[in-house]
Formats: sequence, C-alpha cells, structure tokens
Amino acid sequence: MPKHKKQRAKQAVLRRQSYVIEVVEGLEDIVQKELGEKIPSAKVVFVSSGELTITYDGPPLKLELLRTVLSIYEALDFPVPRPKALLGHEHFTRLIDAIRRSVGRWRVRPQNWHLAAAGSQTSVMQRVIEAVSEALQLPHDDSEGDLMLRVRPNKISDQPIWQVLIRLTPRPLATRPWRVANMPGALNASVAAAMQYLVKARADDRLLNIACGSGTILIERLLTQPAEVALGVDIDRDALDSALSNIVEAGVHIDGLIQADACDLPFPGASFTSVMADLPFGQLVGNHKDNLALYPAVLDEVARITESGANFVIVTHEVKLMEQCLATNQWWRRKQEIKINLTGIHPRIYVLQRA
Repeated sequence: MPKHKKQRAKQAVLRRQSYVIEVVEGLEDIVQKELGEKIPSAKVVFVSSGELTITYDGPPLKLELLRTVLSIYEALDFPVPRPKALLGHEHFTRLIDAIRRSVGRWRVRPQNWHLAAAGSQTSVMQRVIEAVSEALQLPHDDSEGDLMLRVRPNKISDQPIWQVLIRLTPRPLATRPWRVANMPGALNASVAAAMQYLVKARADDRLLNIACGSGTILIERLLTQPAEVALGVDIDRDALDSALSNIVEAGVHIDGLIQADACDLPFPGASFTSVMADLPFGQLVGNHKDNLALYPAVLDEVARITESGANFVIVTHEVKLMEQCLATNQWWRRKQEIKINLTGIHPRIYVLQRA
C-alpha cells in the first residue's frame, strides 16, 4: 500500500471506531460489495489478503448482518512499543472495559476465552492471559473460546502500535445457527453466501442445487432471495436428511429434496434458470478417478436441464480437470472465475453461462 494511502487510512481509523473483518482469501471484493449494500455508512480504509479494516460508528450488532465474512473484530489500538505495556493501568483498564462492553451485548455469558497471538507461550503473553482471566473471572482455553482476542502489531500504522482485536460474537459469523446437522466436507457458509453475489438472484428463478450435501448453498441462496422453484439433489440419502434438518432450522422454503444422480437428473430439458453446485473435490468427498467421468457428465447434464442464458455456479478444487472440461464443452461460457483459499486448499468458483 502506498505511503500516502496508508497515512490516510491511519487518520481515518484514529477518528472513528475501527473494526477488522476476517474473510476467506479471494472474497475481499465480494465482502466490500455486501458491506456497501447493507451498511453504506461503513468505510473500508485498508484491504489485505483475507482481511478488511473498516471504520463505522453505528451499532455493532448491524455488522452481524454480513453473511460473506468469517468473523468481525472490534479493533483497539494502543500506542505502545511492546505488548508488555498493555498491562499498564490505563491501557489494561481500557481493554477490559471494551471487552465487557462487547460481551455485554451477547445473549449468553461466555464460558471461556482464547488469546490468539504470535508468541502466545512467552512469559509476557502468559502474564496478559493471567491478568485478563482474573479481571473477567473467565478461564482461558488454549485452543478456542467463546470470547476471542487477538493481539498483534497494527498493520496500517508506521508507528509502534499494538492492536487488540475483540471478536464481536461468541462464534465466527460463518458458523451458522441453522447448521444443526453437519457433514464432512460441508462448504463454508460464507463462501456459499458469496456465491450469491456472482449472479443476480431473482424471485422468478427456477433454482437447482446439485450435489447439495447438507444444504449450505441452497439455504444461503434462499436467505438472499426466495425463488419461484427451489430444489436440491444429492445421491446420498443421509446428506438429504441433513439438508432437510438445516433447511427447517433456517426457515427457508424449498420445493423438494430429491435423491438422484447428478449425471442423470429426473427433469425435462430447459427446466431451470439457475444451477449451483459444490462438486466433490476428491478429498473428504469423492475421488479424482471418479471425478474424471463425473465432471464432463455433469456439465452436459446441467446443459440439458437448463435454458439458454442460464447460470451455473460451481465451486471445486479440481481446477485442472475443470479447465480441461470447459475447453472441450460446447454448452458453457466462462463469465467469471475466483480463486479462494480455504484453510490450505485453493478451490475456484466458476460462473458459467449456458449457450
């Protein structure tokens, strides 16, 4: 980031309350789009890979409306050269007061807390942990916690400023309350929500979610915009049972969940205007050998059951295979492609349009 832009970002942060938004790497632009639509008074002052810093003076609860994010943190800046100075009376009092205000908005009291910081096992960080635990009368958990704090140097400032981030919610926002039934390989809900911004969701859509699994994409689409017809298909009966439980909890309307092979769908031609899929990566679900036959067959079958101009949004880690299929398939035109990073794997989201 150029020095003059970083200086303006720093000044904006100093004037207003700042927050750090954690996002899936690759989805920064989509998160900014959602933020602009839902909370136009928020101002993005700094963007880095997997993270946005914003200033916003409205009610923090409104930030929880964002569906394409992983977590949101209130950011506190302390003009100190080392984290040890956080234990000073003035800074520590400010920190504890901010934590209490944040937790005071929760519906339930936290049962524990966790500090995420480089060098968290050092004597200084251990002293911080002990002091916060004592002040809040809350036990520290070494792996996770309802209350999450992060301590790090400020990414924007050129001065020695340490930053404490306080997560606004007891769990990451991407951990949806509707997910009462989980399955291995279930798509991160913030990614599913981001997929809805890649094509215009319409009330008259005839929507099909193939390989619907536990229903993540289907639910996030219908929470964004109801559809004229909404169906989910999966070959696995257990997956459909999980999807039904989640759909009921989410309170969205669907027209059916159907057990069927994605390569042989029980629908007449040109039945749908929009199709979405989280195709098997060949890691937790499926395998590469099967995918060699599955992917080209799915592209042909979805072309059969969609009308001209229909959208097909796919997320997959089988990038090389997908590229090979698209190079030889006559039915689909690539409109957009987004690379993302999901905890060490690097899937892509493809937006295709039916010829």
